[in-house]
Amino acid sequence: MREGLKLLDTTQEICQGLGIPYVVIKSLDALPDLGHDIDLLVGKNLVRVRDELLKRLRCSPVTLTFCDRQAGKFSTFIQGYDFDFELYARITQMGEEYYPEETILQNRNYMPAINGGTYLCSNEDRLLITCIHTMYRHQKIRLSDLNIAFEAFRQDLDLQRVLQTVESAGIQKGFAVFMSVLRKTAQNSTGKNILPREVDAYIENTLYSDPVIARMTRRLKDSFPLKIPLTLSICLFLYKAWADASKTRFNSFLRSLAAPVLLVMDKSVPYGIQKRMSVRIW
Repeated sequence: MREGLKLLDTTQEICQGLGIPYVVIKSLDALPDLGHDIDLLVGKNLVRVRDELLKRLRCSPVTLTFCDRQAGKFSTFIQGYDFDFELYARITQMGEEYYPEETILQNRNYMPAINGGTYLCSNEDRLLITCIHTMYRHQKIRLSDLNIAFEAFRQDLDLQRVLQTVESAGIQKGFAVFMSVLRKTAQNSTGKNILPREVDAYIENTLYSDPVIARMTRRLKDSFPLKIPLTLSICLFLYKAWADASKTRFNSFLRSLAAPVLLVMDKSVPYGIQKRMSVRIW
């Protein structure tokens, strides 16, 4: 953890020196577990931060997946650290749209007690990013992901903003599935329902209108990390594509529509072959 925070300190100094707003996403949400990388969201300033980083530090490039390239993400190992470092322009898997990164940067919170001071996401954005990355990027739910959501609900949370963002981003189905897993896990562990009534109602309304998604959700295993079945992931992206089309987000519609094809390709081509070809898909 000490090394990860040192890397964060090194890289955020570059953002501060350039006067570029940034926010740490995911990496500090489940402390003391830092995962394997430090993630910074810098929005439209990604190229400026990347160029300054490469100028000041000795970096070793990380092989990006096809989807990472589409998303415009930058990833590297920095000499002297075991962690890798990632820059994000937006919250996406392969360029599809969810909600503006400017909103996340505007709502960030300064935390002076962490690493001498850094910026973290608001509770609302932490919950939304966890849901989006879990359901539409990693296709698996870890207990730490559920704990991040649980902690968000325990604090002041603007539920209206969360649900409005879910609707505008087109992730109604993915949000409902994620929250359903959280509710079931909490009930099995504590015997209590930890979700606000508004979220409960949202889950029921969303799943009631879609018996196929509801049936796949009920059949999810209670073991963690919980892998999202390929068929469910495909359905979530198809619903996302439909939502993008209804909001005339043409570019996002095409990328969301392409995601199921890439998912099938990624599952069909063994990881070893992808690695030898130096072309990771997902």
